[in-house]
Amino acid sequence: MSDFSFYFKKGDFVLEVSKKNFKKTDGSLVFKNKMNSILFPVNFTARDYDIFFTICWFAKQKGYAENKGFIEMPYSEIARFFDKGINKTRFNDEVKSFANKVLGKDGAAIYRTLEITDDDEILSLGVFFTDIKAFRNQQILRFKMNPIALDILFGVLKFMKINLYDFVAIKGKFAKTLYRLLLQYENIKPDKDGFKCVKFSRFDFENLMAVPDYYESSNIDSRVILPSIKELNENYFKKLMFEKQFLVNDNKKIIGYSFKFILKGDMAS
Repeated sequence: MSDFSFYFKKGDFVLEVSKKNFKKTDGSLVFKNKMNSILFPVNFTARDYDIFFTICWFAKQKGYAENKGFIEMPYSEIARFFDKGINKTRFNDEVKSFANKVLGKDGAAIYRTLEITDDDEILSLGVFFTDIKAFRNQQILRFKMNPIALDILFGVLKFMKINLYDFVAIKGKFAKTLYRLLLQYENIKPDKDGFKCVKFSRFDFENLMAVPDYYESSNIDSRVILPSIKELNENYFKKLMFEKQFLVNDNKKIIGYSFKFILKGDMAS
């Protein structure tokens, strides 16, 4: 099994493959920024996000060529980055619930792209997983990924990296998603005060965050953004702030959200 690392040199893209002992993994998962356009089920829990990204990590460890068929993943690997002492019965139920959500019974993790050409507008939709089998007694998850999902995982341009130990430690499900969405911009140029600034339209933000349709704007503040900022500020960001963007001449119509952040380790000017 191999771990992929890559870098740019003289304008050319270079892909390095190196052998690693996964028992000593640092928990790094590298993927295309397009992963952050995956739309997750609204009823996803924090644990569901942990399972999803741990599965992606495992699939990458297995290597692209080996992943064209089914991948078998022991439950022990799914729980690799979780706290020790997990209740086995409860975890079995969590894996089963995840499978039902991610493949369609109770929702689905889907990719969605919109391509504008000279003569057409092409909407592409598809599920991330095409088949999942959960073996309760054998403690094995057997799954197959959509080829486009594999491209998102193994594609080599516009990539980002998360540490799964850090990601799993985040308690709030909305905080996990906000962490991912902002982390993809960690390399953008900061402003004069050292802040990196990111803006989302309201439609994109609410979809990417998997906000329930029935949430009012006050719910988004109190149940989505503010708790997430509080948790992330305590452990992951030196400073994280947000502002609502309003329609011109209408201070009640929210059209987007802007975030300013300094990651821990970054130095403000």
